Amino acid sequence: MQILAISDSIANTRFDVRRKALTLKAYKAAPILAVPEFVTPEGSEKTDISECLDYCFTECPPDAIALGLVRDADAIRLIADKLANNKHNAVVSEISLISDEGEVLVSSDVYNAVMQYLMPQIQFLSINIYEAELLSQISCKEDSDIVKAAQMISSKYNKIVFVTGSARTGWKELLYMGSNVIWLSEEDTCREYQNDKCLLIAIACELASDKPIAEAVKDARLYNTGHKKKEVKVKNEVAVAPKAEVAAKAPAATPAMYRQPTISFTAKAAQRRAEQARQAEEAKKKAEEAKKAEEAKSEPAPVQNLVSPAKSLRDIARNIEGSENAAEASHAVTTGIEEPVSGPKGTVSEIKEREVRSSADSISELKAMLQRMKNLSEM
Repeated sequence: MQILAISDSIANTRFDVRRKALTLKAYKAAPILAVPEFVTPEGSEKTDISECLDYCFTECPPDAIALGLVRDADAIRLIADKLANNKHNAVVSEISLISDEGEVLVSSDVYNAVMQYLMPQIQFLSINIYEAELLSQISCKEDSDIVKAAQMISSKYNKIVFVTGSARTGWKELLYMGSNVIWLSEEDTCREYQNDKCLLIAIACELASDKPIAEAVKDARLYNTGHKKKEVKVKNEVAVAPKAEVAAKAPAATPAMYRQPTISFTAKAAQRRAEQARQAEEAKKKAEEAKKAEEAKSEPAPVQNLVSPAKSLRDIARNIEGSENAAEASHAVTTGIEEPVSGPKGTVSEIKEREVRSSADSISELKAMLQRMKNLSEM
């Protein structure tokens, strides 16, 4: 028998995880404990239970799931998501919104997360008298009021409802299953804190043994009080019709204890993932566009041509002169320098004397230049 227990652990209280472990050991069940937060006198520590839940649902699916106090809204949404997207057997839960003494245990964010995400995943709901009044909005002063409250909750949320005993109920406990109303004797209601037993875990173990629901709850109560198994006297009642102002109707049959993945919740999760993927794609495109713009800014500007148009015209004129008037005019001559002379360092080469040109040559050169200027003007 495999039982998955999910709950915060608060040392030395009814929420201590050791009580759950000892109960599982007594039932010889293989325990898997997922604890979102440990609270001890020294302080508190939160843990990530995502991998634990994934392993449990894929490698060793539990025969029942016991869900207790969880005081973190993100952890509640994670648990609900895992339950919604995996097939699972009965989820037995005490949502623990208010203590048996009337003290509020959770914040408004946690309450909203429980009602919106977690409630659709629960099949067996264990609550005290204060939580019954909160969920049904019915003041429970008499036994008939408790029945009406349980009927309202069962009809609205489609749950099997178990209202635990307290001084306000005379220590009697109520099991409401569709049209079946069963009052359980105060004789087997545990009135004192016990550090080695957990009623929620006991009910989950009994249900995992394929017992009928009423029998499983009775035997779990016997274990929790330490009594031997015996024939427990129960008082069966017909469901009391609610007053006109209470718009509730008892279900025709007991709610199912097996849960398929919640389609509506799964669809919402898929939509959320699709939206996240779309946003990531848009961010990626914007990053690429920004990178391209930055690269375009860093590219060097094209080098401009620093040669002036006048110099280009002069070069063209020289080329024309070289092809058409090479015989008429000679180029300017510079002083000729001999090749380096071999010898010791400091030896200076001889400089040739400049060739003396006649005036006739200068006139010829001038005429040739005038002719070139004329040719350029005619172009």
